[in-house]
This record gives sequence, structure tokens and C-alpha cells, in this order.
Amino acid sequence: MRQRTFSFFPQLPFVLALILIFFPIAFYFYFISAYGLKTPFFDDWEIVSLMGHFYAGNLKFAHLWAQHNENRMLIPNLIFIALYRLTAFNVKAAMMSSGILVTLSFFSLSIIFIRRHGPRIWPLIPLAYLLFNLSDTENILWGFQMAWQLVFFCFLGAIACLEESGKNQMAFAAAILLAILASFSSLQGLFIWPAGFIYLLFNDFSPRQKKIWILTALICGIIYFTGFNFHSTGGPTILYGLSHPLNFLEYLLTFLGGILVFPLKHNGKNFFAARDFVGLSLLIAGVPSLFQALTRSKKDKAFLAPAAIGIFALLFCLAASIGRAGFGPGQALSPRYAICGLFFLISIYLTLLEMMKVDEKKFALPFRAFLFICLIQIIASLDWGLSTGKNYLSRDTIGQEVLMNYRVVSPALIATYLYPYPQKIPARAFILEKYRLNVFSNWKAHTLLPAPESLKRLFQKRPTDWLIWKLISTIYLYRPDLQKKYPPIPSDKKFAREISSWASRRGTTDDPDRILLIPWKDQILQINLAIKRDRDSPHLLD
Repeated sequence: MRQRTFSFFPQLPFVLALILIFFPIAFYFYFISAYGLKTPFFDDWEIVSLMGHFYAGNLKFAHLWAQHNENRMLIPNLIFIALYRLTAFNVKAAMMSSGILVTLSFFSLSIIFIRRHGPRIWPLIPLAYLLFNLSDTENILWGFQMAWQLVFFCFLGAIACLEESGKNQMAFAAAILLAILASFSSLQGLFIWPAGFIYLLFNDFSPRQKKIWILTALICGIIYFTGFNFHSTGGPTILYGLSHPLNFLEYLLTFLGGILVFPLKHNGKNFFAARDFVGLSLLIAGVPSLFQALTRSKKDKAFLAPAAIGIFALLFCLAASIGRAGFGPGQALSPRYAICGLFFLISIYLTLLEMMKVDEKKFALPFRAFLFICLIQIIASLDWGLSTGKNYLSRDTIGQEVLMNYRVVSPALIATYLYPYPQKIPARAFILEKYRLNVFSNWKAHTLLPAPESLKRLFQKRPTDWLIWKLISTIYLYRPDLQKKYPPIPSDKKFAREISSWASRRGTTDDPDRILLIPWKDQILQINLAIKRDRDSPHLLD
């Protein structure tokens, strides 16, 4: 295969290039380790239900095949079950798996590049910083988003196989297999078929191979959409954008602008205007770049990869905007959508690289301007990612306590720290508790001591009072002398009175734990008053 050199990149040591390439990869995994959530959050709770069926022994294909919004997630569901079975539902394990998939995606992209251009790897440096980019925080720090990372790996792996040309039957079969896996991982997986078909059009694939590719794509599409619910998102139909073109365009521009204009510390019309401007600029740059790659692919096979990546990114953006425009542009602020803009940038970058070899003098200035914009994006995304990561870490600390005490905490706390639909959490949290998963897998993990209904009502009205009861619980579970003096008894109400009376006892003491509770005096008195009212109520019995 023809190899080319790049006179416009500096002649610096190979080892230094490797260091610059592997730095964002290493930092990506550090970021997951430092800021990854320990508790299930948002869509992770859908996997908890699957684990419940798995452990109960009644898991069926229908559970694995069921839609999640517009997605069929058969392959990710199987991976989640295996992964969480091995790790006791450690959500970070899914995040690390996502990181591995991104790394494999980068290696696939690197193989494509090196096969075309030889071992000079300096041009891979911007690709590394774009692919391992912190603007994509939700895909990095949500275990559930591994499904998308699986699709991206399958896509880049498939085109790496198609680069081998139609003469390599094993590579062609591997591309078919990866496309099938992606098709049953998320809706976006189906876009591999049209994106990959660019290779079959312009590379040396036989008519038979083209027919196999098209037929397999049609079969996957028919299976995917059989019994499909187009109202599965719970809001407007996922075809809303087709009938509301202006809303669709607004959503698309806001969606694309997410790679550079982040919502942190911004709001109002000016923020949306700036984001729309960035989105429009990316679209104006990306579509002509894609057209250039497509028109030149027939004569120059080096343009096939940027063309395929550009088509995949464009289809991803259009499908998301058509399906989600009904939720309004605010929903497009979700950081997980930044990956679409990043793929657009990668496509533009690879196209510019090839155009530089066609006419370096003509494209030198646009190329350098593009690299400068990428540098700004990388710096801005780093600041955004670290700020968001700290927020995630702070939220997760409270989220662990909320989950451990899911039986008594207020629905508002559950909605804030675990899942927007708090009514679904008790049954699902019980699954984790029953099978000792996630926070319940650690024998030191504590839950609240038994408390009467009066205290549960109190905690829901005054969440700060719940903190003192949690503190008493922690002390009790690590104090064998207290467990002996106040053993758990069948009456929640009587037990609550006994242990609370120890916490509120007056007078001097050398008990360091009682001293620790002194700042919580008001809360303890409030708890005791609630217990007293409970005791004095004739309709509430011990």
C-alpha cells in the first residue's frame, strides 16, 4: 500500500512522539480512576433490573432485547451482566472497559494511518488528544455509556478491516462481524453499514462482497426495527425533528457546539448563541470537507477513512437531532453528545492531512488554523472535564450514603443523586442489597439502624436530621459495647428510643463518640421529640 511522508510535521525523536501520544491515554484512565462514580447513576439503574432477573434465574431474551429509548442493546447488556457479575456491580469496571474500547479505537485508527503513510507517527498526536478528550465527560464517567464506546470501536475496527481491501476475505468477514455487533448495541451501530459501504464503492471489492454487505445490512435493519416503538423516549416521537425543521436545526447546532462551548458557568441566550455559532462553523467546515473526501476517494484511497468517519459522524448527528429535537435545545447540552463533534473534527483533520499532500502551499494556512482551534478545544475541554469530574466526585460521595440508606431517605435526595424517577429505586436498590452488589458488597457498608415510621417521615421533611441518625448508626455498628448494651430488638420504635437516649444523654463523659455528637444536639432533640410523639400517639403501637 502506498506510503507518504509529511514534510510539514517536525523532525523530532520517535520516543518523544510516543510519549506525547500516550500521555492523553494515561490521563484518560487516571481521570476515570479519580472521578468515576461508584454508585449507579441515571441509566445504570436499568442494568440493575437486568441483574435482578439474572440472579433470580428468570432472565429472558426479551429482557436483553427490550428497547432502551431508541436503542436495542443486546450485546452491551450481555457484557454488562458478565462484567457486573465478576465485579459485584462495580460501575468503575464499566468505565474502565469503556476506556479500553476507546484505546482499541485509537489503535484501529493508528493502524489505518500507519498502513497508508508509514511509521512516522507525529500526525497521530492530534488524533490522540481529540479521541481521549474530556469534553466527553458523560461517556467517560457513566458506566452505562460503554454501549456507545463499543459502537465506536466496532466502527473504527470495521473500517480498519475494510482497509485491507476485498482480497482479504478474513478481514472482510471481520468487518461484517463488527458491524453486526454494533447494530445490536445501539441505534448508531446501524450507521456503520452506509459509512463502510464507501470502501466497497471505491476500493477493490467484488460485486459479490457488495451484495453480502448490503444484504446483511438490510437483515440487521429489519431485525432491529421489528416491533420497534417510535415513542419509546417518553416525550415527543423520535421522528419529531422531521416535522419541525427549525427546531431540528436549532438542536443540531447546539448539539455540535458542545465540543467548545460548555455549559459550566454559562447560561442565557448569549450562551446558546455562542454554542450555535460554533455548531454552525463546524457544520460549514465539516460538510465541504466530507464532500472533498468523497469526491477524491475514487482516485486516492487515502481519503476513504476520513470520508467514512465523516459520514458516520453526520448520520449520528442527524439521527440524534431528529429524534431528540422535541425535548428542546437544553437537552442537547448533555456532554455525551460531544463525541459527535469530535468525530467531525477527526474527519476534517484527516482530510486536511491528505489535502496538504495534494497542495501543501494552498492548504498550509487552513491546516495550521485548524490545529490552533483544536489546541483551544483541548485546553477548554481539560478545564471543563476537571471541573465536572470534581462535581461528580462530590455528588457520588453523597450518592453512596443515599443508596445505603435508600429505605428512609427522601425521594428528592434519590432524584438528585441516583435517578430522576425515585419511585423506581427502592425495588432496584433492594436487588443490590439482596445480592450484596455495589456499595452493599463491602461488609463495612452500613445502613441506617431500624427506625420507626415517625423518624422516616421526619427524615423526609428534614434531611439534615437524617445525617445525625446516620452518624449514630455508624458509631453503633463499630461499637461492640453499644451493640451489647442496646441489642437490636423486634420493636423498631423501642430500639430507636434506646439508642437515641444514649446519644442525647447529658452530663460529662469520656466517651469520644458522645462528644462527637454534641454539635448535633438540635437534631438529636428533634429525633427524641418525634419518638416521644410517636410513643404518646394511641394509634401507633410498639
